Amino acid sequence: MGSVAARVSSPTLIGRGHELDRVAAAIAAARDGHPAFILVAGEAGVGKTRFLREVVARAGAMGGGQVLEGGCVQVGTEGLPFGPVIEALRGLSRVLAPAELDELLGSGRAELARLMPHLQRGGEDTFGGEPPNSSAQGRLFEHLLLLFERLGTRAPLLVVIEDVHWADRSTLELLGFLARNLRRGPIVLMVSYRSDELHRRHPLLQFLAEQERSGRTERLELSRFDRSELAAQLAAIMGAQPDPELVERIMARSEGNAFYAEELLAAGATSRSLPDTLR
Repeated sequence: MGSVAARVSSPTLIGRGHELDRVAAAIAAARDGHPAFILVAGEAGVGKTRFLREVVARAGAMGGGQVLEGGCVQVGTEGLPFGPVIEALRGLSRVLAPAELDELLGSGRAELARLMPHLQRGGEDTFGGEPPNSSAQGRLFEHLLLLFERLGTRAPLLVVIEDVHWADRSTLELLGFLARNLRRGPIVLMVSYRSDELHRRHPLLQFLAEQERSGRTERLELSRFDRSELAAQLAAIMGAQPDPELVERIMARSEGNAFYAEELLAAGATSRSLPDTLR
């Protein structure tokens, strides 16, 4: 086999047609005023982020939509409080004129400044990024709900939060609150998580069980590639049809995991040693 770049990926999304159709249907329903909450599950390396990038690209191609994106980061035993929400909202002040931002925030500006100090005005107090108490948290949740609904009146809104298996308790409580209370407007909330991270005491399990019971949540499980999908992935990366023996070797070692397949191809599939990223 010839040399392959040290890091390779397919320029096109492989498979996932059924899952994309379900998301497209949810976005279409949201545009008619029926909000959606979608869980995207899958093991590490199966392609959740790539799938979400495709969703965001297609939502943008539909025209007139807004996208807010944030991700959870593993810090100690819990993630940063409200970290992905802060990340998702941070860009608003960069793309909106001050008058537009004032209209969106309304009376909730002081409460929201507790999360995002750059919104603070003279005379307003914040708690320096510390989580609010239960009463303040309730007000904060209500203001965030109103903010999303106001954004939805401007244009259809897609909110993407990645890696909620690393989310802190406050973030999970907020997502649960939004899932229960987003009842109107063109809003789609999508969150992803690693299904292989969920040991029996993982805090996300209770959140997922509550969403399943609600009957208002759609769950997408991204599975590993089958042989034909893996062959299509390799062909897209290499720019030519792969040798059947190469497909078999990578299938045997990756078991259809998209990231593992990429790394094995980059390392040279005939090598007996594994790259550090896989070892």
